[in-house]
Amino acid sequence: MKFKYVDNSGKLGLFGALNIMIGSLLGAAIYIMLPDIIEGVGTGMFLAFLIGSLPAVFSGVYYIQLNATFPNSGGTYYFSKRLLGKYAGFIASSFLMFGVIGGVAMLANGFSQYFSLYFPGIPVTIPLVGILLLFIIINIFGIRTVSTLQSIMVLIILSALLIFIVPGLIYGSGVETGNYFLPGGSSALFAASVTAFMSYGTFVLLSSLGGKIKNPKRNTPLAMGIGIIGVTIIFMGVTITATMVAPSEMISQSSTALVDISSLYLPEFVSLFIGFSGLLAIATTLNATVTVGATELQILAQNKHLPNYIGKNHRKYQTPTNALLFTGLSTLILLVTGLSQEILMHITIVGILLSVFITGLASLQLPKTEDYKLAMFHFPSWIFYPSIFIGGLLSLGYSVYIFYAYPIIGALLIIFLFLMNGLHYFRHLVSNKISVVKSNKEL
Repeated sequence: MKFKYVDNSGKLGLFGALNIMIGSLLGAAIYIMLPDIIEGVGTGMFLAFLIGSLPAVFSGVYYIQLNATFPNSGGTYYFSKRLLGKYAGFIASSFLMFGVIGGVAMLANGFSQYFSLYFPGIPVTIPLVGILLLFIIINIFGIRTVSTLQSIMVLIILSALLIFIVPGLIYGSGVETGNYFLPGGSSALFAASVTAFMSYGTFVLLSSLGGKIKNPKRNTPLAMGIGIIGVTIIFMGVTITATMVAPSEMISQSSTALVDISSLYLPEFVSLFIGFSGLLAIATTLNATVTVGATELQILAQNKHLPNYIGKNHRKYQTPTNALLFTGLSTLILLVTGLSQEILMHITIVGILLSVFITGLASLQLPKTEDYKLAMFHFPSWIFYPSIFIGGLLSLGYSVYIFYAYPIIGALLIIFLFLMNGLHYFRHLVSNKISVVKSNKEL
C-alpha cells in the first residue's frame, strides 16, 4: 500500500493530514509555556497537561463525528451553520478567528525568542515580522507546499523530543532536584491546566481543512484521533523528564526551557539542535494556524458574511491571498499593542474554547440529520452525548475563568466581535444595494 502526503489532485492524504495535526499540536505549548505552567505544580506538571487535554479529548469525540459526517473546509463555520443557522456559524468562526489571531501573534513572539538564542544581535522585530511574511508567502503557494514543509519539520521535531526524553529519564533517575508535588495545591493545578490546554487547543484547526483532505470522512477523524493520543503521550514524557532533571525555579525563569534543561545532561550541540527544533515546532503551529485562519475567513466571505474581496483567490495558485493578508495585518495590529505573551496565549485559548462550545451545541442536533445516517461510523450515544456535555462544560468553565483572571481579554473580544459584525453588516448593505440596482435595471 502506497501512502501519500498529497495526492495527484493536490489534496492531503492521511499522512499529510496527520502531519498538519501533529505539527499544530507540538508547537507553542511544550516549547514556550513550561515556565508559565511549572509554578505551583512542581512534579505534578504532567497532571496539568493531562487535565488540560480533557476538553480536547471530550470535544474531540464530537469533532471527529462531525468531520465523519460533514467533511468541509471551514468546518467550524459549516458545522454550526448547518445545525444551528448561518449567524451561529458566523459567531463560531469569529470566536475561532479571535483565537487564531492571538495564536499567530503569540507564536511569532515565541519564534523571535528562540531565534535570539542563535542570533542575539538581531532585533526581535525582524524575525517576528519575517516569520509572519514567510508563512503568508508559503501559504500562497497552496496546501501542497504547506504539507511538504510541515512533514519535514514534524520529523525533525519528533526526533529532537525523543532525544530530550529518553536520555533525560535515564539521567533524572539519579538526580535530586528538590521539586515538590503540587506545592500550590489544587487551585494552582487548575490554573496550570487552563494554560496547558493551549497544547491541545489547536486540534480544532484540522476541521477547517476538510475540503483540502482526500477522503475526509475517513482521514480527518483518523488524523485527529491519532494526533491527540500520540501528542498527549509525548507531552507526558517531556514534562516528567523536565521535572526529574531540573529544579522548578530554573524552569520557571527560562525563556528557552527545553534547551536549558537538556544542557544539564546532553552535549551543547545536541541542546542547540533541540533549540532549533523549538523554532520548527513553533513554525509548524504557526504554519497550520495561518492556513486555517485564511481558510475560515475565505469561507465567511464566500457565504456573504464578510466583504467579497477577502475571499478572492490568487489567480495562479487559487489560494486565499487576501484572507492571508488580512490575517497577517490583524496579527501585526495586535502585536503593536504590546500585550504580554501570557495575554496573547489566553486570547488564543478562549477563542478556541468558545468556538468549541458553540460547535458542541450544534452537535446535539447532528443525530437528527440525514447526513448523520450516511457517516462512515457513529459513536455510541453513551459516549457521544456525555462527551458533548463534559466537553462543553469544560470549555465554558475554562472561558469564564480566563475572563475573570484577564478582564482585558473580555474587552478585546467585544471589540473584535463588534468589528466582525461591522464587516458582516457592510457586506449585506453592499449586497442589498447591488440587488436594488439590478432590479432597477431590469425594470
